[in-house]
Amino acid sequence: MPGLIYSELSEHIQHYVFIINPVSGTRDKRQVEQLIRNQFNDRSYELLFTQSPGHAMVLASQFKSNKNTCVIAVGGDGTINEIAQSIVSHPVKLGIIPRGSGNGFAGHALGNKSIKDYLQTIKNPRIASCDVILINGQICCNTAGFGLSGYVAKLFNEKGERGLFNYVRLGLREFKNITKFNVLVDDLMLTDLINIEVANSSQLGNKAFVSPNSSIQDGLAELVMLKKPQFSKVPGIILDLFTKNLQHHSAVQIISRSSARIVCKEPYHYHIDGEYRGTTDHIDFKVINNALNLII
Repeated sequence: MPGLIYSELSEHIQHYVFIINPVSGTRDKRQVEQLIRNQFNDRSYELLFTQSPGHAMVLASQFKSNKNTCVIAVGGDGTINEIAQSIVSHPVKLGIIPRGSGNGFAGHALGNKSIKDYLQTIKNPRIASCDVILINGQICCNTAGFGLSGYVAKLFNEKGERGLFNYVRLGLREFKNITKFNVLVDDLMLTDLINIEVANSSQLGNKAFVSPNSSIQDGLAELVMLKKPQFSKVPGIILDLFTKNLQHHSAVQIISRSSARIVCKEPYHYHIDGEYRGTTDHIDFKVINNALNLII
């Protein structure tokens, strides 16, 4: 994963808006709230709490045109996604305090730090212009999955059990029953797949690297296509995910595109940034360059 290209801010941030998702991830947010109050008592700031799915989008939309404001997502990839939907291609800055169950986008862009370090980054910011992907008319910051990962996202959300262990457990349970499918990616036919991940960043979350060479600044998305291997090969795939070697596995093919149309004969489950979005028989996507002003 290449390092991010960044610049120093040309203007001071005058106001900080922390949008806190109290139900994201598995950890209590009260510690974060107190740390924010302690570290930002000399700054203009406010704390806003989401009350339902989609509420972060409504809250963030109030500040999208304010170039001297930073909206901070306190949550996971789903919270970042909701905020991004409101502020894409607007001058407001985006900060992140990752408190979700996976934190794939933050892991790629910011690395793994303590909460205090994330807060210091926001107080002493640099700015990086980052891409997002428009998928079937919806914003994706991190990854979108079609097939197995979409179905697991459905089960994951229905059961309400967060964390890496539960995600892997569901994936292994469903693996044997998942149906193989063929897709047409523009004019390229691909057969016997069980999953396609459209990756803007390198991580699914929890340091699982689905596309180790992806960049959020290159104007490209990676299509990570997984053929159904023998079950005995699955532990090796999982190991490759966590050792940044998935691209070398014989069951995996990765291609890069700035846009594409993916068509399947039947509808399959899909997710965007870990949130289940139903079923579809096609994925239309294009990368939007320099869509977010990310604090790093």
